[in-house]
Amino acid sequence: MIKKLLTLFFTLGICLTSYAEELSTYSNEAEKIKFQYPSNWAIKENQMGSLVAFVSPRESESDSFMENVNLLLENTPPDTSLEKYNSYGLEMLKKVVTDFNIIESNDTTLGGLPASNMIYTGRMGEFNLKYFQVWTLKDGKAYVCTYTADQKSFDKYLPVAKNVIDSLKFSSAS
Repeated sequence: MIKKLLTLFFTLGICLTSYAEELSTYSNEAEKIKFQYPSNWAIKENQMGSLVAFVSPRESESDSFMENVNLLLENTPPDTSLEKYNSYGLEMLKKVVTDFNIIESNDTTLGGLPASNMIYTGRMGEFNLKYFQVWTLKDGKAYVCTYTADQKSFDKYLPVAKNVIDSLKFSSAS
């Protein structure tokens, strides 16, 4: 039994190491940002209001929703605080997500800056979705990273999504 467990842990360690070696870097020089994302995920730029989206591969031919992490940039008035943006964002989500339900919200960091995050559920069309969203403010913009998944697949992809979001780096002006 112990030998089987050791083999399992060793195999998992190899898989995790392999995963770590299979990352690609996304850079956007205009916005001075970088992300690391799984090499087998697709990049979609400037679609549906997002600057960039990292989209998981289909799990099967019948997979109708591909989990994704996207970054939305939004200009904010100069006097916008994180708390003020939190209130604004919450009101917007209540309007656009059917059956919007907050599971948890916390203070955190994003790209080394103070940030907020939230896990919530809701429906979009035929899909019952679960979201992990993190946002911060920098230089008159809100940077909103959102992981979106089918509720049944949310936990499976959450560690990968968090790694993508946590990899956000702001570069200095050149």
